[in-house]
Amino acid sequence: MLPDFIINNIFKLLGYNIIEAKKDINVVRELSLHGFIEWQGKKKWEIAKYHYHNNIFYKRNVGRTFPIIWEELPAIEKNDLQQYSDVVAKPFQNIPKYQASTSGSTGTPLNFVKNKYCHARTWATIFDLYNIYGIEPSSSEARFYGIPKDFMSRIVEKSKDLLFNRKRFVIFDMSSNVLEEFIKQFSNNDFVYIYGYTHSIVIFSEYLISKNIVLNSICPSLEKVIVTSELCTDEEKKKIEQGTGLKVIIEYGASEFGIIAFECENGNQHIIGENLFIENNEKGEILVTDLFNKAMPFIRYNIGDLGEVIQSSCTCIFKNNQIIKNLIGRTNDVIILPSGRISPGLTFFYISRAILEKTGGVIKEMLVRQVSVDEIELDVVSNREFSKQDLKEITYQIKLYLEEDIAIKINNLNFIPKLPSGKIMTFRSELNMDYSGLN
Repeated sequence: MLPDFIINNIFKLLGYNIIEAKKDINVVRELSLHGFIEWQGKKKWEIAKYHYHNNIFYKRNVGRTFPIIWEELPAIEKNDLQQYSDVVAKPFQNIPKYQASTSGSTGTPLNFVKNKYCHARTWATIFDLYNIYGIEPSSSEARFYGIPKDFMSRIVEKSKDLLFNRKRFVIFDMSSNVLEEFIKQFSNNDFVYIYGYTHSIVIFSEYLISKNIVLNSICPSLEKVIVTSELCTDEEKKKIEQGTGLKVIIEYGASEFGIIAFECENGNQHIIGENLFIENNEKGEILVTDLFNKAMPFIRYNIGDLGEVIQSSCTCIFKNNQIIKNLIGRTNDVIILPSGRISPGLTFFYISRAILEKTGGVIKEMLVRQVSVDEIELDVVSNREFSKQDLKEITYQIKLYLEEDIAIKINNLNFIPKLPSGKIMTFRSELNMDYSGLN
């Protein structure tokens, strides 16, 4: 386990000055409500004007005249950033920056970049928010997540696990024998908290309940559960608390921004206004402006979720920060495989990312549907007809992450209908099965 100051120094060597970012964030947190609103208003205009003058893509979208009313700035859609090659601001085109991709919950992953100070603020915020609940950067974490299958990506993830003192519970297989092994790991390790995909932690909690096990009775060091990536309903939250014996904290975030909102001790989802400006459009969709990303213009970016942004009346330390209520976010089903194995729908995040990398971006959108226990159908919108090699690669990646004994059918479509939120689910089960009886 590395001390926190060493973790901070490693980040600094990589170009992410966490200490500086924390100090800057704390200055904003000390502002009065009026001062905070004034500061945020100034920062959102600054970042919009910066990209207007430094980003060809953004200037083209805004037009010849820069508006004086914020709502007259165009909302940026994910598809806008995917289809153009000039989305990186000129000053950051040839210098080191943070690079990553989204999960593909809108059909196709987005490759995006952030300048290093922006990403340092993201990490500083994570450390700061977790610290409220007594979680340090070096606290032992049980991470319910996937992991890439390709060698180099796997090495990168394992290195990060080592750095951050976390044990990865790979969620591609959630069948009974695997869940039993999870229980053994908890009984043999002093984990401080659990972090991961909502649905996977729910499945594990339901299994614990079926076995009359309360997790913190066999792992007394456990203090909290943080769920992320998928919507966590009140019912699911109760199941996790019953199975683990722990308080559940809901994190609302996105790959492009890190944490967007975080649950306080009063149960409110506070927007991280020190980094982001959040608003609703006329449809109730959430638009996100990253106040510090100078590398890529996430300005009035439609994240594809529905939720109500309101002014806070909370008494916690984030009383200045707005709240998101009635959030309709990303939910996923589970995959039932021919052998009886259970795997979460988010497995297809890893599969779709691998397919996109191996086929050179031929797939524009993809929806995976499980139509029977032994058959998967892929609805895809592609840039061209699939070659034999493309089809071979798609089949290989699905069977690599799932099982050999599963039939795969590919449907080429002109478009894939979206959900009311504007999103396309990566995976949908059509089995109408009850997944709660996992014992």
